Amino acid sequence: MRQEHNLPPGPGVDLPVELHGERPVEHERGKADGTLDAEVTVTDLYMIVGALATVSRAAIGDWRRFVDIALAGLRPRD
Repeated sequence: MRQEHNLPPGPGVDLPVELHGERPVEHERGKADGTLDAEVTVTDLYMIVGALATVSRAAIGDWRRFVDIALAGLRPRD
C-alpha cells in the first residue's frame, strides 16, 4: 500500500523514453560553456531523470531537494 505524504506534487514534464542515439543539444552546450561537468554523460542525465520520477511518483522524499542535490552534482568541480 502506498504511504501518503504531505509533499508537493512532482514536476509535470514529458521526457523521451529512449535516446535514439542522439545527444541532447543542451548536454553539449553545457559542457562547452562550462556549466556542466565535462565527465557528465547523456546516460547520467537520464539516470537522474529516472530517479527523479521515482522520488516524485513514490512520494519518498522532496523532489525539489533531490533536484537541488542532482544539479549540484552536475556542476564542474574546481
